[in-house]
Amino acid sequence: MNQTIYLQVDAQGFVSDFKLTAADGYKSVTVPLAWVSDLMTYPTKFSVVDGVLEAPGNLPSVSIDELKKQLDTANQTISQQGTTIDSQGQKISQQATTITQLQKIAGQLTAQVAKQNVAGATNATTEQEG
Repeated sequence: MNQTIYLQVDAQGFVSDFKLTAADGYKSVTVPLAWVSDLMTYPTKFSVVDGVLEAPGNLPSVSIDELKKQLDTANQTISQQGTTIDSQGQKISQQATTITQLQKIAGQLTAQVAKQNVAGATNATTEQEG
């Protein structure tokens, strides 16, 4: 099926404006229904040659609305990943603090064990002398 659309074209034959109803200065052109959406979205990409509308071969395969939806979804995912990364960073910082505290405690315990070993050795030496 086709639809009649009324076009104005520039000096190179490209569509400069269109209307759905007849108007002065606009030429009547038959447009395949499959092209109507693309013509309305990208009118300046279409041209008229010998009274016949020609579609360009380089139109995007995805609509701008679809790209916006995909971009919104990607931005939402990025935001969620950023939140996850921040949370993981906080956990890593807490774990590093815990490790530092455990290392300090291990050092203190090592010192206490060393003191007990020295004290035990001193007591053993004193008992042997006595």
